[in-house]
Amino acid sequence: STTYYYRIRAYSGGGTSGNSNATTVLTTPGPPLATPATGVSTTGFSANWNASAGAAGYYLDVSTDAGFTAFVSGFHNRDVGSVLTCAAGVLSPYTRYYYRVRAYNAGGTSGHSNTVEIFTIPDTPVAGAATAVTDTGFAANWSDGSGAAGYYVDVSTDAGFTALVSGFNNRDVGNVFTCSVTGLSASTTYYYRIRAYSGGGTS
Repeated sequence: STTYYYRIRAYSGGGTSGNSNATTVLTTPGPPLATPATGVSTTGFSANWNASAGAAGYYLDVSTDAGFTAFVSGFHNRDVGSVLTCAAGVLSPYTRYYYRVRAYNAGGTSGHSNTVEIFTIPDTPVAGAATAVTDTGFAANWSDGSGAAGYYVDVSTDAGFTALVSGFNNRDVGNVFTCSVTGLSASTTYYYRIRAYSGGGTS
């Protein structure tokens, strides 16, 4: 991102000519530094990067492969202007994505930034009816959260989940679809809810 000028003189055995006209050249910006994604959700994230000195704007690529051969629709060489963040949406739950950035100015376009990898969050699971209900417990059940690595279970005596049952506050039960809840009181109403998690975060 620096302006340079050049000129030429011809020479021979007889001497050297005068200067040519001067030509102006603007060098391209250096590659930006891509930083970790923020706002990762089930269907999107925000790509981020540091400013590249002298850049007029940036191009963003988002792909489902590290070689950037399977671009997300609308995110192949996307001109995002002079901002340093861009929301990438309409993505799939629990899917690995990659992004990279290039800076540009009137002189041309920089090389690629480093590549950042993201996992979107799994779908929210759907809790089903409890089974195996007894005076001291029940089995909590739920459906798959679209490729979740595992699940957290909360059990409470109130619908607002302010009175959580001991041992069932964000309990990591792993990659199963049922969980035995024991040590409860007879003739008592309980509530349960589930969250799916993966490398990208928690639903």
